[in-house]
Amino acid sequence: MSEGTGRPRLPSVARLAAAGDAAVRRFPEVAACAGVSAFSATVLLGAESPDDWWGLLRAASLGIPLFVAITLVCERHGFTSGRRWMLRIVAVAVLVALYLLFERWQYWNLAQRYTHLSVTFHLLVAVAPCLGVDEPRGFWQYNRALAGRTHAWTR
Repeated sequence: MSEGTGRPRLPSVARLAAAGDAAVRRFPEVAACAGVSAFSATVLLGAESPDDWWGLLRAASLGIPLFVAITLVCERHGFTSGRRWMLRIVAVAVLVALYLLFERWQYWNLAQRYTHLSVTFHLLVAVAPCLGVDEPRGFWQYNRALAGRTHAWTR
């Protein structure tokens, strides 16, 4: 909040650009999935046969929490570059498999399955970085900070 006015101060454009650049450098796959999701959603607005685009939108949007979880696990456990790439390749294979499965799932249960996958991948963000680490308080502090950031963004 700015002093005296009671209104929040907006960050400068330069600060936003620097923060955006840092986020893309730390989470490049997440940025790619967000871009593909945005592009797919935009194309869907005017698509005559939207089925392919819906599948791409679903798979890319699931990639956002999946790649966040993978990046956080790799950072937390200090994985080597080779291990990081292996996890990324496995994640891409999972997303491609889901894209192909979306076409086969019946319409009536597609939303339910997508929701289950989305919740699972979001829970991975909360749990996966703390697996294999003997810090019981660390799990709660990490998730408290994560929830605090989410709350700050939604106010």
